[in-house]
Amino acid sequence: MSYSDVVLLLTVPTMIGLVVMAIYGFWDVITGKEYYVDEEILGHEVVEE
Repeated sequence: MSYSDVVLLLTVPTMIGLVVMAIYGFWDVITGKEYYVDEEILGHEVVEE
């Protein structure tokens, strides 16, 4: 296993993880929907107005 293989094995999963975290963090902006979480609700629900 060469040095470039090791670099790819470390950087590719890291980049994929960063992209997934960014999408998850900005999902409300991407979809245009608002979400809320309080003590009684452990998941996300769409705010209906």
